[in-house]
Order: sequence, then structure tokens, then C-alpha cells
Amino acid sequence: MRNRVIAWALLALVPVTSFSAQPTFREKYNTAAKDMVPALQTSSCETKPVKSIAGKAITECRVQLSNSLLSLDSADNKLTGVWLVLDSSALGHPTDLVRAGGVLLRAARGTSYGDYLAVSTSVFDASRRQGWQKACVDDKEAAARFCVSGNERGIFNITLSPI
Repeated sequence: MRNRVIAWALLALVPVTSFSAQPTFREKYNTAAKDMVPALQTSSCETKPVKSIAGKAITECRVQLSNSLLSLDSADNKLTGVWLVLDSSALGHPTDLVRAGGVLLRAARGTSYGDYLAVSTSVFDASRRQGWQKACVDDKEAAARFCVSGNERGIFNITLSPI
């Protein structure tokens, strides 16, 4: 009886949120997008297994912004990469491009946002100085390599991959 009372007392000290499932990357992404660039929120997703590799899957999510797509790469139900392709001509404001990178970093960092917009800005600037060639930075807070590249038509690739 005494052990039950102690167990119940300990359970009462544990926050209820610790029993709930952790939000997925896509949920964190949509929350960040809603705050920063609402047009980047996903509207529908489809997961496709990669037939040649057991346990590997790619989830493709339509983004509300036209000509844009969010892809999530996973292996054995663990996120292994994120790729956001977007058409910058459909963005409402020039700063939304940098903020799109910030959305990915913010989602990857969880609650520790820190200087995510400064990181995004520096990588976009580096890519621009190189004629929109691929520029990357290892972001320790996100535990990911953050990369940006683009082309003369304004199509940008923003990626996160584990480091």
C-alpha cells in the first residue's frame, strides 16, 4: 500500500505533457510557417516507400505557395533530411525567402530558436555571392547542415541534413 501511495505521489509530480507524443517535424514546421510565412504551411502530404531500400520513405507535402514542395526523407521512422523547394516569385515579400530558411531552422531547433534568422541570412548571402551556388553551414543547435542554392528563375532549394 505504501509503495502505491509513493508511486501516485511521484506521478502527480510529472507534467502531463511528458506523456504526450512529441510533435513531428512537420507539425513544428507548420507552426513556424504559420508564425513567419503562412504561405509555406503544408496542405497535404503523401508518404511513399523507397522500394530499393528497406525502411526508407519519402514524404512529399504540398505547400500553399504555388510551385513549392516540402520533402521529408526518413529511414526506419527517423527523419534523415528535409528539402524545401520554392518559387521565390510567388512570395509576398523579399524577406520571406530568408524567413523560409528560418522556418526550417526553427522547426529543427525545437524550442531553442536563437539566431536562426541570422544563420539563414548569412547562408542566403553566401549563396547569392556565389551566383546562387550551394552554400552551407553546420548549425549545432539544429544538429543539421543547412544549405541553400537557387537559379536565375528564382527557384530555391533549402535543405537540412543531419550532421
